[in-house]
Order: sequence, then C-alpha cells, then structure tokens
Amino acid sequence: MTASLWWIVALVLGGLELLSGSFYLLMLAVAAAMTGIAAFFGLADTIAQGALFSLLALLLCVLWSRRRPAVLKSQANVINRGSGRWLGREVTLPDGIVNGLARVQLDDSHWTVRGPDCPPGTHAVITEVDGNVLVVTLKD
Repeated sequence: MTASLWWIVALVLGGLELLSGSFYLLMLAVAAAMTGIAAFFGLADTIAQGALFSLLALLLCVLWSRRRPAVLKSQANVINRGSGRWLGREVTLPDGIVNGLARVQLDDSHWTVRGPDCPPGTHAVITEVDGNVLVVTLKD
C-alpha cells in the first residue's frame, strides 16, 4: 500500500472514533498514520506494512487499556445521585409530622416525609430515601 492509502485509513478510523468515543479506534488511526509515515520513507513491502500496523495497533491499544482507568475515573457527582443527594440534609418540618407522615419542600420540589410524630418547626435529618418518601430522624 502507498503512504497515501495508509493516511486515508487513518483519517477514516479517526472519523469513526468520533462516533465511538472509546479511543481504541484512535489508537488504530495513530498506528495507520505511523505506518503511512514508514511507507512514505521507503517501507514498500505490503506484508511488512501490515505487520508494522498490527504491532503498533496492538501496542497502542494495550498501552491505552492500562492507562484508561486512571484517565476515566468516575467521580462522585451530586447531580447523578438522584434522590440520594438529599441524604444527610437537615430540613425544618413546617407542619410537623402527624401519624408518621408530613410534607416538606426541598429546593423546587415537594416531598413526603416519614418519621416519628413531632410538632411544627421541628428540625430533622434525612437518613434514607424509600422510593419517593424521605425518611427522617429528629434532630436534638
């Protein structure tokens, strides 16, 4: 293959990487580009080019797979924790808790609260989320 064909392969693989986002196709694109450079500088044997591409692709993919966990660590994100983001938050119960249930507003939403009966204005801490009900314990 000529150097131009290897560079076209590299561009196609790079374009496909934009669709996948895994970076493995990018490693193949880099291997194809490097093989294109080798072909440009005189590596004319097709079998040698294929072997070089295969070796580079394997090496780059292995290196990426070892580096990837350090690069793509998941971080604790309050936004993606759903209703669990309320855990540990202190709330004031404006109407208290009657028969084990109450309503409370948190930010822009209203929630049902379950806990021990208490008078209006009591402070409580959210300790559990049970479906769409917040379970609270009273704060001393």
